Amino acid sequence: MREPYPTADEAFNKSYAVLEFSRLSLYCFGVPIEVLRSLTDEDMQTICDFLTSWYAKPSDFSEVLERTVSIFLIGRGWDWEYSEEHEVFITRRPQ
Repeated sequence: MREPYPTADEAFNKSYAVLEFSRLSLYCFGVPIEVLRSLTDEDMQTICDFLTSWYAKPSDFSEVLERTVSIFLIGRGWDWEYSEEHEVFITRRPQ
């Protein structure tokens, strides 16, 4: 049986920012200062909204996150499998 979702545990609820950008970030990507000065807060929010919608697609960001975490944890010595009933079985632990 799968463990209950740990809703009360602060460690599970802590968020880690993945993306943050500013006009300075865009400058570092090569956008000219004159162009950056022309951008309004609404323009920046539009860019943010586009990025948010792109990252929200399950086939994009969630898949990348899942694979990245799996590769990281396997590299740390962890591995697990799921039964047909979706139970988790740890098959390898770090030594």
